[in-house]
Amino acid sequence: NNYKNANVVPFESIDKITSLYDFILCANVLSAIPCKSTIYKIISAIRELLKSDGEAMIVNQYKSSYFKKYESGIKHLHGYIYQNSRNASYYGLLDENTVSEICLDNKLAIIKSWSKAGSSYVVVGKK
Repeated sequence: NNYKNANVVPFESIDKITSLYDFILCANVLSAIPCKSTIYKIISAIRELLKSDGEAMIVNQYKSSYFKKYESGIKHLHGYIYQNSRNASYYGLLDENTVSEICLDNKLAIIKSWSKAGSSYVVVGKK
């Protein structure tokens, strides 16, 4: 962890956290998850871990020239499953509108959202 006042928490340990936070950053996490229920669990956990006036920023890359090869894979959820000679990988392409919709479905308020240089940024808070 490079940030003295930050906690880095794996999803598997999220239910052990009892603190509430002013700010949560979720960067390039949702785009790696090929399961809707797990994405919703993460967003729900973010909502539960925010202080009443806290905010979370959810960042996802959704456009890149190297994504073209993955788009030849099998369409799944918000992206593609790509098979190479050794393994299969999921590459989710979650744009600003998709992330906003997921957050709204999970009772978070959209404070601000924008896209820049192939990444989406959505800032949310409790409703």
